[in-house]
Amino acid sequence: MYFYWGGQKNTAQIIHSDSLGRIWQYIDNLKKLWFDFTLAEQDSYFYRIDDTFLNYVVKVSRNREMKTNLGVLDSCITFHFHVPGVWDVDKVYDFAPGIGLIQTLSGMGILHNIESAVINGKVITTIEPEKPKALFVSELCQNFPNPFNPQTTIRYDLPSSGFVKVKVYDITGRLVKVLVSGWQTMGTQNTIWDGTDFDDNLVAAGIYICRIEFTNKDGKKLVQSTKMSLVR
Repeated sequence: MYFYWGGQKNTAQIIHSDSLGRIWQYIDNLKKLWFDFTLAEQDSYFYRIDDTFLNYVVKVSRNREMKTNLGVLDSCITFHFHVPGVWDVDKVYDFAPGIGLIQTLSGMGILHNIESAVINGKVITTIEPEKPKALFVSELCQNFPNPFNPQTTIRYDLPSSGFVKVKVYDITGRLVKVLVSGWQTMGTQNTIWDGTDFDDNLVAAGIYICRIEFTNKDGKKLVQSTKMSLVR
């Protein structure tokens, strides 16, 4: 089966899925392995080996239970595309059985969630979890107010004590300001962004990305992001 990947057909790339559970991407008319669902837990492979610097090492994580916009999903598979030696350009794709792609994470922590899915012709918008889940998560709540001027409060809930960074990026991925960088205790935390950059200059109106990076005492790391709208 062949299909297009991208927003516009005349610029999108052609994708081919074979009968073995692999998905191939055609780049410059060359066939490149993209996702390999035949791999076992923690196996890895190389993607896009050519003369560019974007040559990824792809690591596969299976049997993941994930909290998504569609509910808590079991037996998910994650493909983590990592560029060795390059900071913050990793790409992560999460798949759920019977649904397909459920969320993606690209550089600067920009997360895209799938709001609904079609299974056997039936549209679903939510899946109720069968059991509560103790997640390693830090819940990054939407800033309030949003849109805002001149300042907004960002609240996040930490499941345990750990090292926290809260950063603001503009829509191009440029780092605008670091709001928090240090050890914080478990529970609800708050920080305020007043619409200024590193030099305390007012930034232009527009969409900004708030990114939280949380690392617990065992070294496990989580990154989450949300969009903020600044008006002037």
